[in-house]
Amino acid sequence: MADIVVYGLHAVLHLLQESPKRAIALSIVDSKKNEKKAAIVVLAKKHGISIKQTTVKELDQELGDDCVHQGIALTCRALPTYREADLNQLLLKKREAGQAACVLILDGVQDPRNLGACLRSAAAFSVDAVVLPKDRSASLTATAEKVACGGAALVPLITVTNVVRTLKALQEERFWVVGLAGEAEQTLAQIDLRGDMVLVMGSEGQGIRQSTEKQCDFLAKIPMGGGVSSLNVSAATAVALYELTRQRS
Repeated sequence: MADIVVYGLHAVLHLLQESPKRAIALSIVDSKKNEKKAAIVVLAKKHGISIKQTTVKELDQELGDDCVHQGIALTCRALPTYREADLNQLLLKKREAGQAACVLILDGVQDPRNLGACLRSAAAFSVDAVVLPKDRSASLTATAEKVACGGAALVPLITVTNVVRTLKALQEERFWVVGLAGEAEQTLAQIDLRGDMVLVMGSEGQGIRQSTEKQCDFLAKIPMGGGVSSLNVSAATAVALYELTRQRS
């Protein structure tokens, strides 16, 4: 698996705090006048990570002019990705503890920023695994990791070739599948989310694919008001996961 570059003060600091073994090399611009940069340098030295003093121009050339790197970039080992066959094993501990499990399926989310935001929410609300289709989906890029703010390292990310097949397998394990759809008659709060659940979120603009929607046990919507007809997929994911957590607590 190829190395990736994580950039931005918060993302780099979080990675060095939580997963220092992933770090390989740090590139930094003028750390003397910035407390957070200074703290990052201390952590890098503590873990024996090589440090290179660089310039904004050099980082712009390396990462792209539109990249908001804040004068810092960390080359690190990519996170492991899991296969469909790993899913049951990942859920086993939760079930053995007698706790309800939650799987989040992102059915065609293509913007890495949305993927990162969804991973951050998944980590915040203790989702057990996030599932992505292999094709027509964003992958865990440096941009996604930056937006996830450490959440990508906390939730297993599983890539599958066929979302419908994955849903069928989870239903055979007695999971209920709820798909978020604006045209649904029920609101999410009207569905009992306290058991083992799969929450399916659709792609930007298109929503859940028809074949996926047909496999859902329930379709639900988030009630909207104030003249707004829909939410961005990452915002909708956060709201839906909050509702699931609210019911369970």
